[in-house]
Amino acid sequence: MTTFPDTRIINLSSLYGEKQNGSLHSIIDFEFPSLVDHQKDVAYVEVGCVSAEIPVSFYTINEYNDTIRFLIGATTYNITLLRGNYNANTLITEIVSKMKTALGGSSDITLALNRINGKLEWTNTGGLDDFSLVKSGTTLWYVLGLDDDTATYTANAGGKITPPYPLNLLGTNNVSIRTDNLATYNYNSKQNGFSNTLANISVDASPFGILLYKNTSITYNILRVLDVNRFRIELLDDNSNPIDFNNGNWSITLALNIHRHRPTINTRTFSDMLDLKEPDKEDKKEVTKIEEPKKEDLPPRPKTLKDLDILTNLRFNN
Repeated sequence: MTTFPDTRIINLSSLYGEKQNGSLHSIIDFEFPSLVDHQKDVAYVEVGCVSAEIPVSFYTINEYNDTIRFLIGATTYNITLLRGNYNANTLITEIVSKMKTALGGSSDITLALNRINGKLEWTNTGGLDDFSLVKSGTTLWYVLGLDDDTATYTANAGGKITPPYPLNLLGTNNVSIRTDNLATYNYNSKQNGFSNTLANISVDASPFGILLYKNTSITYNILRVLDVNRFRIELLDDNSNPIDFNNGNWSITLALNIHRHRPTINTRTFSDMLDLKEPDKEDKKEVTKIEEPKKEDLPPRPKTLKDLDILTNLRFNN
């Protein structure tokens, strides 16, 4: 049985939806009654992200990577950086400032960027006890180029901490558009299974610019559900965290291809419905053919008398 697509365009805006995480604008619910119904003529349904306009209003240093925990001797200190976009110089200035404040206005810890290898070097100039960076409680660990498998880095008086990896200020590289309600058969290596990501958009615009996405490959995904009245759109970063758009608004256009069974056209005639069958040619021959009777089947023909026979056969009485 053949099918045909019944296409629906869905225009979404963060301005018009139920915001689930306030001004972050990255988790929003939308309601469309009877958007997809499990009707008898529905074979399957596809969904795809046609286009998106997303502001780059999120920061390099955000709520997920803005803390550092360090030790001076046996004393623990925690600092929180101002959230925003940084380069190496501004980040060094911010970290040193917050450390001085935590230590009462003075600090013998200096930071410098190695221009050759891009690593951020921490030097204990000797006026303090041992200085240690502690992974537990530090969300900036990956950004600083420190190893996930190392719990603590320590610099004795006059010593230095050199991370194994360069300073990473790339920030969010991809924006994932995900919806659990419009469940698909896509895959993600992080989940090691099905992923309900509709599109992965590369961040190729500068801060405070805008991402313009077009589905040039016209990729659509088959839905695992056939009843949808309400769905949630989530915009996530590389680590599947909701992005903070700082009250910035986005627009997304989705398309639904509802593939329906094409109805069959009834070609039966009125005679077919009455089960009247037109006789074929052989039947017609049998109906129209008149068989001549066989000679032996004919009754005997009465004997005819000649004109003079009647005279000879007559008896006269004298």
